[in-house]
Amino acid sequence: MAAAGNSDGFSIMSQGDMQAIIDRAIKASTADNITVIVTTSATGNTRFAANQLSTSGDISDTSVVVESAFGPKHATVSGNDLSDDGIRAMVAKSESLAKLAPDDPESMPPLGAQQYTSVPAWFDSTAALTAGDRAKAALTALQPARKAGNVTAAGFITTGAQATLAGNKAGLAAYFRSTSANYTLTVRTADGTGSGWAGADNKDWSAIDFAAVADRALHKAQLARNPVVLQILGSAQISAGQFRANHETPGFVLILRFPSSSLVTVVLLISTVELQQLVFVLGKMAGLRSQALLDRTPEGTTFGLDFLDVL
Repeated sequence: MAAAGNSDGFSIMSQGDMQAIIDRAIKASTADNITVIVTTSATGNTRFAANQLSTSGDISDTSVVVESAFGPKHATVSGNDLSDDGIRAMVAKSESLAKLAPDDPESMPPLGAQQYTSVPAWFDSTAALTAGDRAKAALTALQPARKAGNVTAAGFITTGAQATLAGNKAGLAAYFRSTSANYTLTVRTADGTGSGWAGADNKDWSAIDFAAVADRALHKAQLARNPVVLQILGSAQISAGQFRANHETPGFVLILRFPSSSLVTVVLLISTVELQQLVFVLGKMAGLRSQALLDRTPEGTTFGLDFLDVL
């Protein structure tokens, strides 16, 4: 069988071979209609932890779904035996089950040939990937973490290629293929007080800046060391806390959760773009103007940074 993709990277079944499976199923069918969906996929993953590469794996599979219909009765069988006997067995099983099924009042006639808009979801840069490529990407985090000396990095890289072809007796032939790449990284400080997370996801491997993801996670981990804890005073008093905060979106740095009766908790969302020293004045909810409220729920009220402008 022919394969789509780079011979050194992912290898999935070609559209022609997928169509051949559908043709074999249709030839074996005695039902009023048969719909066959063939899905072929290949995925790869690389994991690292404690500043070391740990595991790498690749998985490939092709599966077939057969739906046979006799008027409003229909049934579905799936499997991955692509031999002639395997295909015939799936068709026969779906037909025997369909004959036993009750009438489906929402049954629709089969679709014929369709025109589909092209979707740019396949990238050769991803389909051609090897385990070595994923290892090189992991090193963009492992090398700076080792150099820093006071942090450990752990991450997971997963990539894949997939294609689906659906066909039936009425002439339907719907084909779609796509690629994917996902990267997540966590960096922790050696003293256990700081942690930073960053990630990226794109169908195009070449569009992911792995070094930038590593820089972001490392920077967050260093900034998160020795966090400041604010204490809320009595419900009739006002408390002020001063500290430095960093966030990727400075317009929404702080979220405060105020239960309806009194002040209890403060949740700080802190990340990377440095801001000037801020003074947060916390008072009873009754002391805030209504336009400061962002969201009111039975559990409490959520405020954003903008509420400081109306205190």
